[in-house]
Amino acid sequence: MITASLWTPPRAPHFKVNFDASVSTIHRVVGIGVVIRDCEGQFIAGLSRRIPIQTSADLAEALAAREAVSLARTLMIPSFILEGDASSVVKQICSSDEILSDLGTVIEDIRLSLLNLPILNVVWTPREANRVAHSLAQFARSSSLSESLWNFPRLLPNSSK
Repeated sequence: MITASLWTPPRAPHFKVNFDASVSTIHRVVGIGVVIRDCEGQFIAGLSRRIPIQTSADLAEALAAREAVSLARTLMIPSFILEGDASSVVKQICSSDEILSDLGTVIEDIRLSLLNLPILNVVWTPREANRVAHSLAQFARSSSLSESLWNFPRLLPNSSK
């Protein structure tokens, strides 16, 4: 029996920040997708970014994670779970092992950024539960726009009325 995995909201009053990347080796481009939702599953913000670079899937996923952390910081998300479907990248972010490569540089940047943020956890999720971030990454990869950002700051606590 096969069971479908669905996105699940975090416990109140927390947020969930999902990330994903989509790589086109033919066009030498990476699409990055990030979505932030609250404990009720309400959309807070989304980002799709197209990066003209030829790289590995792991480095692309790490770049997406770094964008997710940056967006959470910019929007001052009060407490969140960082969630992605690239298990090796999630493990590397959670590890303290040094990685001597371009990937390691990005992972270290993420680790340092997380030290100053109210993050609850970094977790792996199946692709099926990461569909919105995945769709945004695919959109970015095939879009002529370099970046698209959607957000609703009025939904965040302590935002101006």
